[in-house]
Amino acid sequence: MRVAAVVLDMDGLVLDTEPLYKAVWQEAALWRLRVAHTGIPLKPGLLEFLSFVEGQRLPIAVATSSDRDYTEFSLRHAGLLHQSCLPRAPLAT
Repeated sequence: MRVAAVVLDMDGLVLDTEPLYKAVWQEAALWRLRVAHTGIPLKPGLLEFLSFVEGQRLPIAVATSSDRDYTEFSLRHAGLLHQSCLPRAPLAT
């Protein structure tokens, strides 16, 4: 039998990324702990902007490529998860 092609898994076989991923996951865990205690600051003017949009009765949504867990965590610790003018529908990420 003749080999027609070879596929190499990049992470772990070609590149020794496991130690890097481990370090990043540890940093992420520390970040989540810090955020859980301190919160996430809002951009200046955001609440006023959201209030204006709500006053105009315009639909509003938050877009992100982040996964649901990170999105809900971030919005919750920024005090926005249940903000009156954010969408009531389940988050779609």
